[in-house]
Amino acid sequence: MKARVVALSLCAFFLVGGVVADISTSIHETSHASVISPQTRAVSAAEVLREAHVLYVQCESAWFNRESFERELLKRKEFDELGLALTRDEKKADLIIKINRKIFTTRFTFSLVDTQTNRVVASDRASSLGGEIEPDLAKLLLKKFQAARQQTPPAK
Repeated sequence: MKARVVALSLCAFFLVGGVVADISTSIHETSHASVISPQTRAVSAAEVLREAHVLYVQCESAWFNRESFERELLKRKEFDELGLALTRDEKKADLIIKINRKIFTTRFTFSLVDTQTNRVVASDRASSLGGEIEPDLAKLLLKKFQAARQQTPPAK
């Protein structure tokens, strides 16, 4: 309500100058900038996983070795078969793999975050009890991509 009052008063103020269209357009754009568009809502998580190819690994735990995880992904044949690639430039990634460890546990989690919408499209967890965590997380991650890419996309 407050934004409408401000918008109306600005439009009334600039009506005298004859620039109503420019001001109202910019007000309309800024007031709806934080709202997700209907096109963004229509894209399913599986579709995001099908379309994504470039991944960025973001480790949020000192107990996890990012390079070891990247090596584990790169040595798996499924990684190449799915057409995936890794980047060290977060801005060039389609998805960010955020890896964290729950404090005082052996449980590690990962979340796949769409860089366009900042939406979590997949997540999973594994335990490091009994060995290294990187192979387990790599296997779970690739299963998410395989499952999404085996689904048939909806007809348009």
